[in-house]
Amino acid sequence: MKLPNAKIHLWVFNHPFSNICDQVVFFVSSLRQHGYQVTIGLKPKKTALNVIIENLNNKSFRIVEEFCKSSNKKIAVIMTEHFDFICNELLIYGQPLFVENQYIPRQEIFSRLHCLLHLSPYIKSIFRLGDLPGLEGFSENIMNGIGIYSIPFPKIEFSHKNLDKPKINFDIIFTGKKTAFRSDVLNELKKRNFILLHNDKLVSRHIRNLNNHKARIIINIPQNSNWKWLSSMRIFAGLACKRATVSLGTNDDSIIAESCFQLDMDNFDWEENLRNLITDYRNCYKTAYENYNKMTKKFLEKSPFPHSFFKFWEITDNLPQQR
Repeated sequence: MKLPNAKIHLWVFNHPFSNICDQVVFFVSSLRQHGYQVTIGLKPKKTALNVIIENLNNKSFRIVEEFCKSSNKKIAVIMTEHFDFICNELLIYGQPLFVENQYIPRQEIFSRLHCLLHLSPYIKSIFRLGDLPGLEGFSENIMNGIGIYSIPFPKIEFSHKNLDKPKINFDIIFTGKKTAFRSDVLNELKKRNFILLHNDKLVSRHIRNLNNHKARIIINIPQNSNWKWLSSMRIFAGLACKRATVSLGTNDDSIIAESCFQLDMDNFDWEENLRNLITDYRNCYKTAYENYNKMTKKFLEKSPFPHSFFKFWEITDNLPQQR
């Protein structure tokens, strides 16, 4: 099979790396598994197709704009947040734009959307990692019809390693940023005597993975009671650490839901079910891993890797063609 010509460069200047490490691993792994050469750096490359992860402010927007203007090239943007345009209304995490959320301050949302919109003449495409975020109506109504492509879920190697070592001291681990709702759930778990590991500070991917190995189960907690989405990256990162994820208080039907366990905390037996999953954490991981493999194949059949797009972009960006 002839390997793709295009060289892809993930330009990560606008994020602390610890904030985007799982997105980087997902994107780079998927592209490399499909035959692409991928580099990562703090500066753009004129000899590659440049991709950024959304989160622009006025300063970073100007940097990208200047690169595109001076090089006569476009960039692609990986979207990670839930922005939708439904029934003539822009929704941020499922809520109207002007409703304050506990996750990202409203003013920051305004700034990010403003910069993204003004950068649209230089955006070749929008990428989503897997099937989330959905971005329903977002391109057609906000981003001037820029194409959205899904980057398929990468393969993950199965291993028995780290299922029992190092010594496991915790029932569950939660690695997300605290919100009022998440704090309530964590306090409820502590009241019920679950042995919980949670670090309020942002740590490196390496430290996070070491911590994941200290617990039997990773838990996902939505940002608020109305939050309907799973965290694809938490589930993906958990499986890479040989741990299954149990999501408390979600009822998500996105495709990544096939690779985790969801418990409704309004049900009387949620605590018993969680304890059973913790006890049987080895089989939980095996089941979640097998379901992830089935899901990735099914997803790839439905949303094939966008080779044709990358080839077209390579031509329009006037990159050297290999013979």
